[in-house]
Amino acid sequence: MRDEDAGVKLRGSLLRLQIFRPEGFTSAELSEAASVAGETSRDFLKNSRYTELVGTRPSPSGKGRPVNLYQVTQFGGELLTREIVKWRERALLREGIPEDVFGSLVELEETIEDMETAVGDERAELRAEAERALKSCRTDLRALEKLSRLHANEFRTRLGRAEGRLTPLVDEFEDLVQGLVRKYGCWVDREASVWEPMLVLFDGIAGPDKAKSKVIEQSLKKDIPVASFDLAAMTKAIRKKLFKSVGNLRAKTPLVGCDLVITVNSETDLGQVLISEIKNYAPIARTGKRLWHIDREHVRQKHILKAAAYIASPEPRIRAFAIKCAGALTAIEAVASRAEAGMEALGDYVVAEDPISLANTYMGNVVCVDASYNETAETELRDTLVTYRPLMADHKF
Repeated sequence: MRDEDAGVKLRGSLLRLQIFRPEGFTSAELSEAASVAGETSRDFLKNSRYTELVGTRPSPSGKGRPVNLYQVTQFGGELLTREIVKWRERALLREGIPEDVFGSLVELEETIEDMETAVGDERAELRAEAERALKSCRTDLRALEKLSRLHANEFRTRLGRAEGRLTPLVDEFEDLVQGLVRKYGCWVDREASVWEPMLVLFDGIAGPDKAKSKVIEQSLKKDIPVASFDLAAMTKAIRKKLFKSVGNLRAKTPLVGCDLVITVNSETDLGQVLISEIKNYAPIARTGKRLWHIDREHVRQKHILKAAAYIASPEPRIRAFAIKCAGALTAIEAVASRAEAGMEALGDYVVAEDPISLANTYMGNVVCVDASYNETAETELRDTLVTYRPLMADHKF
């Protein structure tokens, strides 16, 4: 039982470190977070399926060998969440109704209280904590329903009130995007307005960049706002975090209908690194199998309803963009809820067909513009559904 408790503590601590230490953490930091012995933490990381070694950090004492730096992988985070959910269900069924049966609910309520006064990055971190606590609450409620109807009814009532308080705190799409741009990039000419198609530009070429200039020029001619992110100036850890954030937004907001362009020069070392990262961090791209792992989100459901309203807009560009977003988000929601392949139409715009194919049809394009040409790079990106294009004078993006 002691080994099982340590394992649960370590797994839960990995999820928290994934949020609060995205740049990486050491074995000692995991040991402290989980309240376990240093040797236990080191042994756990040596055989971990959840983490990867990403580098080293100088010893805290300034002497001796550097200490290893770890990060939770995307697969590891998903696996940790599933395992902890199953453990909580088994624990509730095995132990009956514990004294702290409302513990996860109290944690959610306290996190919401903090969110109501927090701003900026602190609010974003609390939101991640709230989403984790909300999943735990739903797991506890399912297990509690098998043990005590009276406790389950009280739990359900309080959870409903907590979700009601949380919903208004979830930022609107434009706030989420603004936060992302403020943190990692900038607007090139003007900010995108509500439900307006925009272009997301990942600039992966250091120094003078004809590819970036051409992409921006073509977008501004069409009056399409551009959010630009300088990948060449970022560390690998920051780029990974940026790609993950964009992938999350594409799964539940109108960013799903926007085009993404990545500029690289495959003749440089940086260009080759970025092509590898684009392939590995494919949530920014249109991929089929990955859609099956997307959780259902209130944010996505809210934007599906908004899309239906904007479909009636008198402005053709906004109406076309709303139709595109409605199709993609509805398809992703069908996949996330494990619905059957057929789905009900949203107005006359969503056709009942395979939801993955439908999502890929409606999602914005992801294009890699190469200032050179590299056949290997083109082949590598083909499986991610990223469109590879060498820079040519007559190309339009």
